[in-house]
Amino acid sequence: MPFVHELSITAREVGNKAVVYLTGAMDHDYEKQFAAALDQPIADGASLTVVSLADLHFADTTLLSCLLFAQRQYRAADVPLVLAGPSKDFVRRIFEVTGTEHWFTFAPTVEAALNGDSEDNGAG
Repeated sequence: MPFVHELSITAREVGNKAVVYLTGAMDHDYEKQFAAALDQPIADGASLTVVSLADLHFADTTLLSCLLFAQRQYRAADVPLVLAGPSKDFVRRIFEVTGTEHWFTFAPTVEAALNGDSEDNGAG
């Protein structure tokens, strides 16, 4: 089966919280769409944004770049940004290899993140 190079970005509101789901392959072709999806919750006044990484089957450093930029914006707006489900080794390794895991808060699932069950890895 050939590798499908597509990314689906789906946003959902849960009360005053936002969830951004990434499904597929995240690379530079989707940088602008992902950045826009991360900007929208702050513009809408969300109290928390969760990014689901559980359904990614490919990601390059574009994912990290977008998330680092967004994290700065979220911290400036005093809105938590939580990464949920980066359980696949290649996704978690992007953060470990680059030494950026301390910049983010992680949760095992979207539901856990929405319920406040997350691991803050540092102040960044």
